[in-house]
Amino acid sequence: MPAVSGRFPQASGLCVTYDISAAPGSRVMGAVRQPGDGSCTGAPVDLAAASWYTIAENDFTTNGSVGYPDFASRARTREILDHVVADHITAAGSITPAIQGRIACTTSGPTACPVVTP
Repeated sequence: MPAVSGRFPQASGLCVTYDISAAPGSRVMGAVRQPGDGSCTGAPVDLAAASWYTIAENDFTTNGSVGYPDFASRARTREILDHVVADHITAAGSITPAIQGRIACTTSGPTACPVVTP
């Protein structure tokens, strides 16, 4: 962001606010854990540089593609993404994608936030 480059990380179970005009690496202003009711009222996430988290990502991103850091040396393969998604859809019978509003853009400068279109 703000240029279209094909990369914008999605964080399952989190609600995130970011400043699109801030410098890359400093854009995330805050994050909270999303409780089971889908609201954005959960506990704040510690965004300090010294904090460590476990993430799930596909092999394309793990290997540093599209400008992400290369985490391959620290990666552990657990499940294959396309198998997990296919199994979930098979078990659910169908899925209904929807915009949840968990990612909120603000701007402190001239760059406008993107318009969300379903």
